[in-house]
Amino acid sequence: MFLSSLFSKKCADVLGKILQVLVIAAIALFVVTLLNVISFDFMDSIIILVIVYILFLISQFCSTTCSFLCHKTNENGIRQVIGNLVQTPPTIEFYCECYHYETYTTISSPPKKGGSKKSGGKSRSGGGKRGGGGGHHPRVTKHTRKITTWRETAYFPYYSARDVSGLFQLNNSREAAMGKVYIKLELTPEINLADEVSYMDYEIFRSDFYNRNRPKDQYMDYKETRSVKGLNPFNFVLIRDQEPCGVNICMFIIFTIIPLTELYKCYVNSYCLDQNFKIRKLISTRYDLNQQEQYQYFTPSYNVPDQQYAFEPTNYNYINNDYSVQKPTNDEINRAAMYKDKIPKYECVSYSSINGQIKVGVIQDDPAYCSANVNEAPPPNCQDIGPQSGNNNMNMNMNMNMNMNMNNNIDSRNNLNYNNNANMNQDDDYSEDDGGEGMPYSGGNQF
Repeated sequence: MFLSSLFSKKCADVLGKILQVLVIAAIALFVVTLLNVISFDFMDSIIILVIVYILFLISQFCSTTCSFLCHKTNENGIRQVIGNLVQTPPTIEFYCECYHYETYTTISSPPKKGGSKKSGGKSRSGGGKRGGGGGHHPRVTKHTRKITTWRETAYFPYYSARDVSGLFQLNNSREAAMGKVYIKLELTPEINLADEVSYMDYEIFRSDFYNRNRPKDQYMDYKETRSVKGLNPFNFVLIRDQEPCGVNICMFIIFTIIPLTELYKCYVNSYCLDQNFKIRKLISTRYDLNQQEQYQYFTPSYNVPDQQYAFEPTNYNYINNDYSVQKPTNDEINRAAMYKDKIPKYECVSYSSINGQIKVGVIQDDPAYCSANVNEAPPPNCQDIGPQSGNNNMNMNMNMNMNMNMNNNIDSRNNLNYNNNANMNQDDDYSEDDGGEGMPYSGGNQF
């Protein structure tokens, strides 16, 4: 977690190029110091070399090239990966951590020096008093520590989900003209609400989550994560029958240790094309997306030699049978109209027919649609936009006493249940006697 937060993949690539130059310079400094060519402290040159070399190793093992080489596959393998992702329901996870900072002091005794030994029942300083340490006082040091008092994780419940990724095809034709051997395929998830009412339900849910947790302590970290289980962003796809020599993770490690990684990256990139593909998911809290004809051209499919394959609707559509839902009222529809600009807009840039019956398209985002910042805190009055108390037909169980157990097995995908994870723990450095009041929701963890 520390390394992933310290080095993002893209930053590690840039940092790796800088550290490649620095580590070579540090090696040169060490050599000329060893040979007494320049007057420089030998131990300092060793320390500089070790520090720069360690940073270099970290940056290279966090780089995108390392991630791609660790996930090497072929055309059949990537089609299987896409197939599994198409059939996996998305998740929207909310997480918060409430905390405060506590200042405390420590007192350390001063070291005893000469004059503390007694001679004839008196100290050497005379007068029966301790001497020699009269100028030293106990050292008082202030410390600050973070005290976490509450954590909670919740998952947004929904009724229906549909994959609208459209046609997936590798850049084989472009590869044939350029003589490339691999495709660096970067997969990214895009999970959105399908309609205005669902977006209103989402805003109510996250606003309730935020507002009920914010008063629990002085500070709160809030995060929302939209994901598809099993999605790996970096995929190194072989698209030729024969591979060039040395394109594997073992050679990457060897060149990193040498260290000449950037030279090796240039060698690998000379055989590669870059390609991006989005795994697009739509979710709805009120409607069955299986019945929406407007998505017929967004059917997930992929190219195979001399034909195209389209997934069956039962594979790319998901219905939560445990979710009780009612159609939205006219009042709710009117309230949700304010979110019409939040609904994603897709367009097909090209169409292809499958067996002369179904047309599927290559999907791209409409420039008019801007994705919202999911980590932005909801507005404080967000709860006022939804249905009034006693007139809520969502039946979403907003008390959030739910855990979600996501099973990626295709045969058991309909067993999706929602719940919060409730584990009560006590921090060793912090205790609070609340007198039985203020007990948090069972969906969180109190410390």
